[in-house]
Amino acid sequence: MAELSININFFNLRQMKFFLAIFLSLSCNCIYAQYKITGKIFDKNNNPLPFVDVKVNNTKIIKVSLTDKDGVYTITNLPSSGYEITIHTLLSKEIKKSVTVIDKDLDLGITYIDQEKNLQEVVITGQKKQQVEQKIDRLVINVEGTPIGISGSALEVLQRLPGVEIGSSGSSITLNGKSEVGVLINDKLTRIPISSLIQILSSTNAKDIEKIELISIPPAKYDAEFTGGLINIKQIKKNAKGTNGSIVAGLGYGKKDKEKFGINWNARNNKINFYGDLNYDRNNTPRTFTNSGTSRSSDQSLTSSFTETYRDPIITGYSGRLGLDYYINQKFTFGVLVNGNLNNFKQDASGFNIKNNLNNTTYTGLFNDEDSYRNLFTSNLNLNYKIDSLQVINFDVDYLNYLNKAPNNYNNQYFDKNGALERNEMFSVKKHTPVGVGVGKIDYSRILNEKIKLDFGGKYTYSKLNNTVLVDDLIDGQYVQNNNLSEKSNLTENISATYLSVDWGANEKTNVKLGLRYEYSTQKLDLLSAGNALDTKLSELFPSLFFSREIGKKSSLQASYGRRVSRPTYFDLAPYVLFLDPNTFYFGNIRLKPSISNILSLNYKFQKYIASVEYSHEKNSIARSQTVFLPESSQQRLTSLNLDYLNTLTFSINAPLKINKWWEMQNSFQLSYINQKINAQENDDTFFIVRTTQTFSLPKDFSIQLFSAYNSNRLSGVSKIKQYQRVNLSVDKKLKKMNSSIQLSFNNVFGQIYSFESIEADNSSFVKYSYEPRIIRFTYTYNFGNSKISKQRKREVSSEEIKNRLD
Repeated sequence: MAELSININFFNLRQMKFFLAIFLSLSCNCIYAQYKITGKIFDKNNNPLPFVDVKVNNTKIIKVSLTDKDGVYTITNLPSSGYEITIHTLLSKEIKKSVTVIDKDLDLGITYIDQEKNLQEVVITGQKKQQVEQKIDRLVINVEGTPIGISGSALEVLQRLPGVEIGSSGSSITLNGKSEVGVLINDKLTRIPISSLIQILSSTNAKDIEKIELISIPPAKYDAEFTGGLINIKQIKKNAKGTNGSIVAGLGYGKKDKEKFGINWNARNNKINFYGDLNYDRNNTPRTFTNSGTSRSSDQSLTSSFTETYRDPIITGYSGRLGLDYYINQKFTFGVLVNGNLNNFKQDASGFNIKNNLNNTTYTGLFNDEDSYRNLFTSNLNLNYKIDSLQVINFDVDYLNYLNKAPNNYNNQYFDKNGALERNEMFSVKKHTPVGVGVGKIDYSRILNEKIKLDFGGKYTYSKLNNTVLVDDLIDGQYVQNNNLSEKSNLTENISATYLSVDWGANEKTNVKLGLRYEYSTQKLDLLSAGNALDTKLSELFPSLFFSREIGKKSSLQASYGRRVSRPTYFDLAPYVLFLDPNTFYFGNIRLKPSISNILSLNYKFQKYIASVEYSHEKNSIARSQTVFLPESSQQRLTSLNLDYLNTLTFSINAPLKINKWWEMQNSFQLSYINQKINAQENDDTFFIVRTTQTFSLPKDFSIQLFSAYNSNRLSGVSKIKQYQRVNLSVDKKLKKMNSSIQLSFNNVFGQIYSFESIEADNSSFVKYSYEPRIIRFTYTYNFGNSKISKQRKREVSSEEIKNRLD
C-alpha cells in the first residue's frame, strides 16, 4: 500500500505540473496576446496610394507604417486596447479615426483620400516670424525677410546679434563675452582660419540666410570643440518645384570702391534637387595702423616708439556651391555637395617709425606689399536612410583641402636726425600652408515613444598640415635665409568621438535633454629645426544637460549645463611670423595647452522678453593677440597665451518693443564680469554692450532701419580693448511688380576704430586700427521662379564640420 500511495502521489504531481503549464501558457496568451491592424488607402479614382504614413498610437504605444505599392499597410504586435489612427499625405488633409482592438486582428478595409492637387499651387508669401526665439538649448534669430536679410553680408548680420561681437581687427568672434567661438553653416562646423572665415562671411550674401542660432552650451551631437559656444548660420533652403532663386548686385563707396554680385538657385523635380550659388565680392578698404609704446631694456634704458602706416588692401572673394540630392525612393536619399572659396588679399602699405633711446632718435620709412590668397575646397557624400517614420540613419564622408600662401616684402629705410639715409633693410617672408582633412560620420535617431527621442553616433577626423615659413634678408644684393625666423613644421591631428543624447518630454510643460560625448584626440607637431615639439593626447567626457519648463501661458524657464574643450588651432601651434613694424610682429606659440570649461546657464522668457544669466569657469583659457615685451631687443611680440583660469559671469536682456504699426525695435543689453589669473597675477573687470535696431515701416513699401551699438572698455588677457561704437542706417523699397527690392545703406556713419593697450611695469603698447567711415552701398535684388509647395529634404552636410581651427 505504501508503494502504491507513493506512485499515485508521483502521478498526481506530474499531472499538476502539466495542467499548471497549460494554465500558465493560456494565461500568458491572454495577457500578452498580440494582434495586427491592416487596411488599404486609395485615392478617389480607386487607385492605390503608396508611401502614405499611417500612425497608430495611444498613451503607451506609437507604431508607424508606410503603404506599399498596392496601398496596403500592416501594423503588428498590438495588444488589445483603444487606438487613434492618423493617416497623412503631403497633398491632403490629415485623417484621424479611433478604433478598438479586442482579442483579434482588425481589418479597416479601404480608406479613400482626396488628393488636393490645388495645394501645389499655393504661393508662400512669407509669414512674419518672431525675430528672436528662445529654444531649450539655443537662441534663434530669424533673419529672412528683415531689412538686414534683404541685402548686406552675413558678417553685417552677425554684428547685430545679441551677445555676438566681431573683432574690428577681423581676427576674433566672441559670444556672451567669451572668445573661442565656433561657426557652423547648416549645423556643420567650419574649420578654416578665423581671418579667412570672417572674409568669407563678408562676401556671403545676407539674403541667403534663413536664421542664425546662438548656442552657448551645445548639445552632445555637436563637436565638444570651442569653449565659447557655437554660432549656427542656416541658409535658406527652397521648398518649391521647378526653378527658383535670386540675383543680388551692389555698388558701394567709402574711401574706395566696393562691388558685389551673387546668384542662387534651386531646381527641383520629383527625384532630383539641384541647387547652388555663386558670389563675387570686391572690397577696396583702406585703413590706418598706429602703434606707440615704451619699453625698458636689460640695461634699464627707456625706449619710446611711434609707428603709423597707411594700408590699402583690396580684398577679393569668389565663392560657389553646387549640390545635388537624388531621392532614390521614399527611404533613401543620396547627396553630393562641393564648396569652393577663393580669397585674395592684395595690399600696399607705407608709413614711418620714430624711435627714441638715450637722446638718440631714429627715423624709419616703412614700405610693405602683400599678395596672399587662401583657397578652400570641400566635398561631401551623404546617404540618408529613413528606416521608418520613427528611425533615421545618416552617413557622411567629407574631405577638405585648404591652401594659404602669404608672401610679404618689406623695405625699411633708416634715416639719421638730419634726414640722411643711413641704411636700407630689405627682406621677404614667404608662407606656404596646405591642409588636408578627412571625416567619416554616422548618426542614428529613433523616436522611442511619444515622449522620448534617442540620438547617438560616431565621428572620426584626420587632419594634416604642412607649414613653411621662409624669411630671407637682402644682403649685398642677394637674399640669404634667416634661420632664426624661418621654420618648417608638420602637424597631424586625430579626433575620435561618440555621443548619446536623449530628449524627454516629461509632460506638456516640461522638457529635458541629456547628452554625453566622449572624445579622444592626439596632436603631434614636428619642427625641422628641433624635431618633435609636441605630442599630446586628450581623453575626455563631455556631459550636457538641458531643462525647460513652461510657467503659465506667457513665460518659460530654461536651465543648462555643459562641458567644453578648446584645442590650440593649427596656426597657434605652427610657427609663423608677420611684421607690423620693425618692433612689432606676430608669432606662433607651440607651448599652448588645450583649455577645458564648465558652463552653467539660466534663461527666463516672458512673452517676447528674454533674460539670461551665464557662468563659465575655463582652465588654461587661450587668449589671442597678446602682447609679450622683449626687453633685450626693445621689441614686442603678439602671440597666443594660456591664462591659468578665466571666470566669466554674464547677464543679458533681449527686449523687443512694438511702439505702433510702423515702428518696431529690437534692444539688447549685456553686462559681463570676468576674473582671470595669468603669471601669478589675478585681475578682474566689468564691461557692457548695448545694441538697438529701430525699424520704421513707411507707406508705398518703404522701410528704414537704424542700428547702433556701443562696447565699453574690456579686459582681454594681458590687454585692454578700448571702447568703440557702430552706427548703420538703411533705406529699403520693395518693387512688387518687378519681384525685386532695392536698398541704400550707410555703414560706419561715425567711423570705426579698434584699439587695445597693454601695460607691464615700465613697458606699454597702444595699437589702433582706423577703418574707413561712412560707407555707402546700393543693392538691387531680383527674385525669380515659382513658390509652389513641395516636399523638401533638409540637407545637412558634414563637410562643414571640418573647417575653424586652422587659425
